[in-house]
Amino acid sequence: MHHRLQRFCLTIAVIASVSIGMNGKLGAQATFGSIIGTVTDPAGAVVSGTKVTITSLDRGTVVSTLTNESGNFSQPHLSPGR
Repeated sequence: MHHRLQRFCLTIAVIASVSIGMNGKLGAQATFGSIIGTVTDPAGAVVSGTKVTITSLDRGTVVSTLTNESGNFSQPHLSPGR
């Protein structure tokens, strides 16, 4: 009987630890997005060194980045919204 109680308590402890561990990981997850693109002129040529501005209509925040020598830009870690 004593062995059975120890085993039951150990099982409960393991389940609790796994549950707490999973909760911590789920709570630590974040939802972010990114925008990646290329800026071209009307003739289709890439435009380097151009400022790209991203505005969140929901939050009113503005983030800017520059295109590289290939006209490419990327802005990671953006909050969801419009």
